Amino acid sequence: MTQRRMLHSGFTLVELLVVIAIIGVLIALLLPAVQQAREAARRAQCQNNLKQLGLALHTYHDTHLKFPPGAVDVNWLSWAVLILPQIEQGPLFDQFNFNAGSYTNTNKYIHGLNRMPMYLCPSSNSEHSLDPSYLNDYTLHYMGVAGPKGTNPATLATYAVEKETSSRGGMATQGMLYIDSDTRFRSITDGTSNTFILGESSWNKKNKFRSWIRGGAYTNTTSGSTYTTNPHLDSTRNVANAINSEYTGGTSPEGWNDVCYGSEHAGGALFLMCDGSGKFVPETIDYGIYLSTASRDGDEVTTAE
Repeated sequence: MTQRRMLHSGFTLVELLVVIAIIGVLIALLLPAVQQAREAARRAQCQNNLKQLGLALHTYHDTHLKFPPGAVDVNWLSWAVLILPQIEQGPLFDQFNFNAGSYTNTNKYIHGLNRMPMYLCPSSNSEHSLDPSYLNDYTLHYMGVAGPKGTNPATLATYAVEKETSSRGGMATQGMLYIDSDTRFRSITDGTSNTFILGESSWNKKNKFRSWIRGGAYTNTTSGSTYTTNPHLDSTRNVANAINSEYTGGTSPEGWNDVCYGSEHAGGALFLMCDGSGKFVPETIDYGIYLSTASRDGDEVTTAE
């Protein structure tokens, strides 16, 4: 009897294999749920980043009676540099050289080595600039909305774009943030809750990441040449292509300004409205509605819900 009990006191090989198989099935069932929970947390953090940036932009407006320009032509710096005092980064702001000249000048580009968590979507694994000369600089995942390109679906008028024939795509100017923009709350005749001011540009597949300090310019003050027919945008974008779209406008710098907004969040990207609220916009949004929400004064009736 004792020997018989000892023979049956452990698991058989078949029983062990069954247990292992059950554990494997449970892990397979739970893993997607865990991944979804993690992505939901990352998306919530991304939306919180945008809300904090919205608060900073509003505080900047309270102080200066206007929103920051999307970029400053004379020194190439971005709106993300200009709002540093509003995100409790005053000491870093004070270290910048705001004199005329390219962002590559001393006391400008070096500050791009500072990682700014509020400027980065946690779902993206591309945190650094793709510029070969500044690969260690951290990037900016939230681009200012320069405005729409194309035909206004309500009035059938053509949206305002400067130098649209340039190889970079020109610069839309009916949005909120573009080179040397000077917009205020009163500029938003379409309504603050109906107008984009920032959009997520963190899609790894189709993006041109650059240093967060780099805004864009008309004038190349390093070489003395001008971009008067070829403005380039580095901290803002035209709304000229669908979200997460396979844009094939050519290699850098061709079509640079028209690179789509997009994200690693499934099915769309997050945008900040002028009233400070965050909104997830699906990549399937009607394109006319998408254009309408990118303009501040297009008199369109329908905008993104």
